[in-house]
Amino acid sequence: MSGDSMEPTELAGAAEADTESVAAWSLAEPDDYPTQRLTPRRITTIGVIGSVVLVSAAGWLLHNKLSEASSTASTVVTVVQQSAAPPPPVMPAPPVTVTQTIAPQLSANSDARFLDLMREAGWNVTDPSIAIRTARSFCDQIRQGVSLETATRQIAAKAPTDIENARVVASNAMLAYGCRGQSS
Repeated sequence: MSGDSMEPTELAGAAEADTESVAAWSLAEPDDYPTQRLTPRRITTIGVIGSVVLVSAAGWLLHNKLSEASSTASTVVTVVQQSAAPPPPVMPAPPVTVTQTIAPQLSANSDARFLDLMREAGWNVTDPSIAIRTARSFCDQIRQGVSLETATRQIAAKAPTDIENARVVASNAMLAYGCRGQSS
């Protein structure tokens, strides 16, 4: 090395040791060894590995909790008790008789019959739904025990119309829907 034009760099007497490691270190370019320990590539790699480890640990814990819960849920405890006396005999209940009066079903035929009767009586029915609802309400009241006169007066009050027109509605409703009442 004495024939070189440059003097070797002195590193604590290492230049005089004349070893190959000293020569290799001194001849290395600055780009040959890293100057940063945490490069973006290393940070990304560490993040991906950490995420995989974290997700794996969470999955393992969840699997253990679910298998533990299913094993405790499927455990059945059977308790057997022996009694000294047999249970008392069961006596059948006495038969019960139920009587129910069912009102005739109101059908579309009854509705059409009511509207026809109203037209035959000379009425011009402009809203059939209101007329049908009034007639059905009248029959419901009659079936509940309300007197004919009271139910007819209620038609007159709700319509509003006079008592004679309410009687026409009431009589046609009784004919069409088959409701019968008692006069008071």
